Amino acid sequence: MKGKEMLADLPKLFLIFLTSFVTIKTVFIIFFNTPYDPPFILHLSPLHILDSVTNLQLLLVSLFLTVVNLYLHIKEDDRSRVYSIAITFLMVLGVSISVAYSKVGMEMAVEYIIFLLLLVLLVSDVKPFIAKQRMIPHPTLSRDFSKSGRRKDVSGHNLKSSYYRVSSDLVLIDDMDKEHIEILNDIGIRSVDDLANLDASKLVKDFRNYIQELENAVSNLTEDKIEGWIETAKSLINERDRFRNA
Repeated sequence: MKGKEMLADLPKLFLIFLTSFVTIKTVFIIFFNTPYDPPFILHLSPLHILDSVTNLQLLLVSLFLTVVNLYLHIKEDDRSRVYSIAITFLMVLGVSISVAYSKVGMEMAVEYIIFLLLLVLLVSDVKPFIAKQRMIPHPTLSRDFSKSGRRKDVSGHNLKSSYYRVSSDLVLIDDMDKEHIEILNDIGIRSVDDLANLDASKLVKDFRNYIQELENAVSNLTEDKIEGWIETAKSLINERDRFRNA
């Protein structure tokens, strides 16, 4: 399990290394007038194809992209991941242009490696969205009532009565509460097949992010706001009844 966790964190570790490297190079270039080397630090955006852009400007753009990308990866929410995909794509595009227009040789080895690692980073960002799109809700299990008051599915497993409305075979996991299943459904995990293919550490982070979003939503609630909801609901009911009676 630790090996899988380390493998899953490799793209982020690479981004940490890249950001640190570009930051250090920027400091040395600006304050100690060191050369712009290795060349890939200028190729982390497509701007290097423009002759009017100076090396210092390219370096500062690379620094900005790597720092912001690392920050978005640390946040680890869906919105930040979308933004990070856009930034990583720009970085991949910049390095790919450099690779495409350069002669093949050992002097480009570092740039090839950076290009491949950026591709891995991009794939690791896009993969969760592809997985969510492929997840299809599992059909509702057929159930009947047993004499003990607990439901059974067609395979004979006992199911808690509180799970009756949950459309998922996750109810077969004995120590999983209804609330856990509802959260799993909300984050796109609707069957044991989905759950079996997940990494535990990643799922814990998704749970924590979900709870944090709920806490943020609840923290913004006030009595006046809820009273406004209630008054709006009443007015909508009145409008509906007036429409029906018209």
